[in-house]
This record gives sequence, C-alpha cells and structure tokens, in this order.
Amino acid sequence: MVAVSARLEGDYEISSAAPTAGFERIKQTSVRFVEKMKIGEEVGVYQKEAGGGASLYGSYHALHVLDLFNQAPTDLAVRTRWARIFQAHQTEWGFYSSYVATEKPRQPEQLDRLWHYTRGNTWALRLLNIKPEHPYRFLEPFFESGYLYRYVKRYDWSNSWAAGNQILALATAMQAARDWFGESSVDSVLEREMYPALEELIDAQTGYWGTQLGADIWNAQFGTIHVLPIYFTQNWPVRSVEQSV
Repeated sequence: MVAVSARLEGDYEISSAAPTAGFERIKQTSVRFVEKMKIGEEVGVYQKEAGGGASLYGSYHALHVLDLFNQAPTDLAVRTRWARIFQAHQTEWGFYSSYVATEKPRQPEQLDRLWHYTRGNTWALRLLNIKPEHPYRFLEPFFESGYLYRYVKRYDWSNSWAAGNQILALATAMQAARDWFGESSVDSVLEREMYPALEELIDAQTGYWGTQLGADIWNAQFGTIHVLPIYFTQNWPVRSVEQSV
C-alpha cells in the first residue's frame, strides 16, 4: 500500500490519533462479520452476505475489510493462493470478466458492464501486493489525445453514483498500468484529460459531482465518494470542501 495525500483548498490537516473505543468497536464488528462470511478452509473463499454462497465480491470485500484494519494475511504463500482467485478472472487483454474463456477484445465503450469487476480485482491484487499476469492492453485508446476527456464526459452525470463508479474504475486501471507495467505517461494523461473533465462536472454550490445536472443530493454524494479517491491518489486540489461537508 502507498501513502495517500490530497491538497484541499484552505487550511486543513489530517491527524492520526490513537484508536478510540468507537474505532475498536467498529473494527471488532467488521472483522467478526468477515469471519462469519468465510466458507470452508480454502484461502480467500467468502460469501458477500449470509446465504449468498461463495462469490468474487465476497472474496475481495473480505480482503478490503481485513486490510483496512491491518488484519490481511502477510504470509506470501497465503497471499499467492488468494491472488489466484482474482488472477483467474483476467483476460489476455487485461480487463477482468467472469466469462474469461469466451471473452473477445473490447473497445472502451463496450466495457461498462466490466468496469466495476475490473476495479475490484485490481484493488484486491494491490492489497495482496501481487501483480496480475497480463498487462492492461485494453487501456491503449485512453492514451490518444482527447479520448479520455471525451470518455469521462460521455457518462450521464445526472446519475452521478453510476458515472463516478465507472470513472473510478478507469482511473484505478490506469494507475495499475503505471505501477505494474511501467506506463509512465499515466499521470500526465490523467491530469491533461481526466482532471479538466471532472473539474467541469463538479457543482461549486454543493461540492458534489452532478447535482447541477440533475443528480439528487444522495446520488451525488455517492458519486462524489467515488471521484474523490482519484483526486487523493493523484494529489489534485479539491474544490468546494466546505460545501461538500
């Protein structure tokens, strides 16, 4: 995991205080829930919710929760076994699918159904610190001038939750291409293309993405919590913080 920082307009400071009783209660409740969702003895096999059966979502949600509270496995053999669950869903073009055997190359406009899936697998492998087997070749069009900007703007931001979800997945994949496969131009492309597009979509009155375009406050709040991690990891300044809070 890498340290994350963000520039907020104004004088803000994030401190790391000692864990409180409330934090410990949330930690214990969350870890116990993950333990209850475990299925069998094989590493990484979890259900997402009681009675739901083993699922990929269950597996990577469990990993995310454990990592959040520093409970994720540290043994390389265990992490490698868990990683195989996610690696098995990667196609030769780099994106992830539950139908790997029948997948074909896809243009970015054909990825909407797979963005969330690709993001989940990518994040899980990051948490395990294990590299996927195939480069993210499906991202090649996004490095063409103007393409990424248009792609961000093509979404319906009156449904900010859905749009933000997709764009976060795209940014996650591009950052993975940078960190795992040496795509050195990712930061400049994101700043040149994605950043201005997102800046045009934020509502300065609310600090949320999409409220000026028709998203209600709750939808836009969920859109915003998907957009802000991009700003944090790219260290872009965040506007309208007071309004957002």
